[in-house]
Formats: sequence, C-alpha cells, structure tokens
Amino acid sequence: MGSSVKEQVIALARKDPFLTVEELANHVGTTTPYVRTILSEADLSLNQMRKEYARQLELRLGQHVVEREFVIHPQLQVTKVTLEQLGIESRGWEGRDLFQVGEVQNTAPLRSYLQLVTPLPLTIRADYRSLRDLLPFRTTELVVEEQRVEVVQAPTVLGEALQWSTNVQSLRLSTYLHMEGEPVALELHWLALEGLVLEFLPQNGELKVSLTG
Repeated sequence: MGSSVKEQVIALARKDPFLTVEELANHVGTTTPYVRTILSEADLSLNQMRKEYARQLELRLGQHVVEREFVIHPQLQVTKVTLEQLGIESRGWEGRDLFQVGEVQNTAPLRSYLQLVTPLPLTIRADYRSLRDLLPFRTTELVVEEQRVEVVQAPTVLGEALQWSTNVQSLRLSTYLHMEGEPVALELHWLALEGLVLEFLPQNGELKVSLTG
C-alpha cells in the first residue's frame, strides 16, 4: 500500500524545504490549499526548515574548513590565519590580519589543545605562564565577555596529536576576551568530550573544565 498524500507532502518537505507550496502540490498531485493545511496540522514551517537546513550546511562547511586548515606546530609559534580557516564569527575583525598561537595542554589527567586568536601582535616569551601572557598588555586588564560551548567532531590531526580515539567527539570552548569594551582576543579550547565537567567560577568569571572521577 502506497503512502498517503499527507505522508508524501511531509516527507518531501522535510527532504527539500526549499520547494514552494506550489511545487510540493505539483509533485504529489494535490492542491496548494491542501498542502498548506497538511503543513499546518503537522506544525511544519517551510521557512523554519529552510533556516535549519542552511544552519546545518553552514556547520558542515565550517567543520570542513577547520579540518582542512587545522595545523599543530611542534613548537610555540605565531602564524597568520583567517576567519574562514577558523570557522568563527567576525566580532568586527573583518579585513584585519589575525594571528594565532596554540599549544597542547598537559594538565594531568586532562590533555587538550588551546588556541589564542587575536588581531593584535603576539610576542613569544620564555617566561609565559599562559597564552594570554603573549598579548601586548597585562592579563589583569582582560575581561571574559562571553563563553560558548560546542560539541564538534575533532579535526583528525588534533585527535592524533592528543592520542584521542578515532572519530571522537570534542568539546570546543570559545572564550571571548575584551578590554575596555572591545574584543581583543579569542581562546579556543579543544577537549575530548567524554567525562568532562564544566563548572562556573564566579570569582574568576569564567568556566573551569575538569574530569569526572
């Protein structure tokens, strides 16, 4: 027994939300008012599904760019990058040179990778305690304005460098650092997802990452 007109309309709309109501009706062999009724009763919005489809496509493309461009240097060094390579929002940095530095974090038992991205000059110092110390001002002047947590597929080269399991999902913690109300740097902290605990520390104004157990 074949599927009903209603089932066909819903399946087709979900498969290709960029079809118009008229095109859906023509594909299934029904009327546009009936298609609108079907979508309404199923609580489906073509516009909303289009936005979601575009968002998922954007994420997939962004992940592809990060995978292709991700490089881990054996020694601490400053390199130039672009917003597209990093797959991050502009934060008003369009058209500006961006610099990044990254290093493997070996705070046992937590093994992770930390990147610092900024449009400002970075200076490698032998006595630095954190990547923030490489910025051209005191770290006490920095304010954590926003933090974002995303679960993403770890770039292959990152998983290999940190000796993670194949195809492991990772947590990417983005920390936007401001000074005098302006975004001056972004930290990207990559961690294996399994067993992680995120804890907000009011005294520091930012999230702390630890492992369970």
